[in-house]
Amino acid sequence: MNRILVIDDDIQVRESVSLSLETAGYMVMAARSCQEGLQNHENFQASLIIMDVLAMEERDDQPTAPVLEQSSRIPMITLTGNIPASGRP
Repeated sequence: MNRILVIDDDIQVRESVSLSLETAGYMVMAARSCQEGLQNHENFQASLIIMDVLAMEERDDQPTAPVLEQSSRIPMITLTGNIPASGRP
């Protein structure tokens, strides 16, 4: 598991996660959307996907279901930075 695809529309998160993983010795491909991630995955063949949970929602009338179906055998970690104030302890 040395190839990781990072999908996040926030450039700071995307670059931070990517840099941390690269420093740890992983090969990283970063994408700003699910569609871009799917295109990258076809050539990159990631063994793990780290993805913003909001990227899993439909945006711009582009459903992410095909992305998730094609990556269904790949482990996936979801991230979010959008926690409502009521969700904090």
